[in-house]
Amino acid sequence: MQGFLGALVLSSVLSTEARSPTRITAWVFTGDQSSAKQSGADVPTLLQEAEKEVRDNKHYQWTDLTDAANLKESEVRDHHFEVAERVSSEGRKSFDELDTAISLQKFEQALAEYAQTDLSKHFPLMVKAWTMKIASLIANGSTKATDTEWRKLLAVEPKLSLSPNDFSPDTLALVEKRKKLNLKEPTPELGVASSSPDSQVYIDGVFRGMAPVKFKVTAGDHFLTLVTPGYALLQQTVHFGSIKVEPVQQPAAEALKELSGAMSDSKNPQVWKKALISLVNRLGLDGLLVLVPDVEGNVRIDRVYRFSEGGNLATVKSGNDVSRSIKDALDDRPDGLLLGSTDRMNHPSKRSSTTPGYVLLGSGAGAIALGVVFGVLSANHNSQFAKLAQTDPRAGSLKSSGRTLAIAADVSYLVGLIAAGIGVYQVAVPGHAQ
Repeated sequence: MQGFLGALVLSSVLSTEARSPTRITAWVFTGDQSSAKQSGADVPTLLQEAEKEVRDNKHYQWTDLTDAANLKESEVRDHHFEVAERVSSEGRKSFDELDTAISLQKFEQALAEYAQTDLSKHFPLMVKAWTMKIASLIANGSTKATDTEWRKLLAVEPKLSLSPNDFSPDTLALVEKRKKLNLKEPTPELGVASSSPDSQVYIDGVFRGMAPVKFKVTAGDHFLTLVTPGYALLQQTVHFGSIKVEPVQQPAAEALKELSGAMSDSKNPQVWKKALISLVNRLGLDGLLVLVPDVEGNVRIDRVYRFSEGGNLATVKSGNDVSRSIKDALDDRPDGLLLGSTDRMNHPSKRSSTTPGYVLLGSGAGAIALGVVFGVLSANHNSQFAKLAQTDPRAGSLKSSGRTLAIAADVSYLVGLIAAGIGVYQVAVPGHAQ
């Protein structure tokens, strides 16, 4: 009872005191499309580096800009991904148990689910499920369907690698022969243009450039994924030739246009600081990293946080080590970010001392130890009381003192757990100790 009650109080304290990680995203500003190509900016790589550093920092929670612009669609894609992963796992189990009729059904369902996810991220997983579908077809003796699936799969994954655990040596040799033959086939050209700026073009999960862009593809159907900040994710099947796609604009697109215009028109960060904060607020995020590549290969990194009275802006000039500069920008947190106030927003970040946390932690441990002593004494008194006759004059005194000691033990446990919990929190989360 004492431990359960203490755990409840500690849980309540921590849930009240603890702050959720700061939700942050990143955006690569490339100006107009010609300057983006001139700078040679690898937008996906820059975003991947930003995402990695954000995820590695315990104070932040990464959110894709496309997902933040349309949370509802993002949640739907996440659901499809969860279903695809679960069904693929079930299919794998059925295949290993030689129930290939069920495994075929499961992998077909997994493919349909993966097709509804963001294929710029999950295409390799879809290919994995696709190969297992073919393995199930082979096991079921479906020769014609197997040939059709090989042709489709090798069109989108010409460097396909198969596991000898799932395919026979004859099948592995046949696929290698098909791959070599495909290399001799004509490669038609595919051109992708977009009605919106800053569109990242992915074909079969591989980044091909910023729209408009042209490139060679193998003959067959391909999966186009268009990622455009401020617009809904667009995915469709394409073949070859020239196509122009029109992604659906989201409310955040206007804020991005205002920000892009402000950054293009002025070199003064204070001019576009307001547009930055407007975008962060519209997205419902806590912060935004802005990566600005130039023609010399450098990347300027700016970051802004959302506060009730405005934002805090810092700029880092980086050479080759972009990841390090992103990490520095994240580590240089203003005190206001952690303390929830803007009083010291424009001052360099300084981590608060953790001494009060250690004091509370030590005091809590002492109080818990005292509670243990009181608990042992209470149990001893209760034991003696149980051995006495009800008419014994000492019975009343032992019963009363046992209750008093039990109450003292409960109070000591509660005080100790609360103090220790707050102490641990202040020590573990720098910037919260006061």
